[in-house]
Amino acid sequence: MPFNLLSASDPNAKCKDFVAANLKTPTHWHRDLLAQAQDQACLMHPYTRTCRAAPVEPDVGVAGTPCHPYSTQRVGRFKAESVEDHHEFEVAMGHFMDWLTKLEPRAQ
Repeated sequence: MPFNLLSASDPNAKCKDFVAANLKTPTHWHRDLLAQAQDQACLMHPYTRTCRAAPVEPDVGVAGTPCHPYSTQRVGRFKAESVEDHHEFEVAMGHFMDWLTKLEPRAQ
């Protein structure tokens, strides 16, 4: 199925290499979901002021958030407020919702 990969984000540089080797190189690669949602300058265009993550309404959005806050294998997972206090909780709940609200893909 032909498709245009408008933008992507991941703080791990190896993920960018994996996507390029297995899919297509996106037009914009942002350092994280929040930068993508805020249309910040991406890593592929570092000298511009902004990079629009999706210049058109995307048909499909694909996102995965960190699962560490919710993992039952994590030490202390079942302590009070363990999930909310995890350093990746804001990415999983706040940044992902900002991304979803901004891009509004037809299917997620």
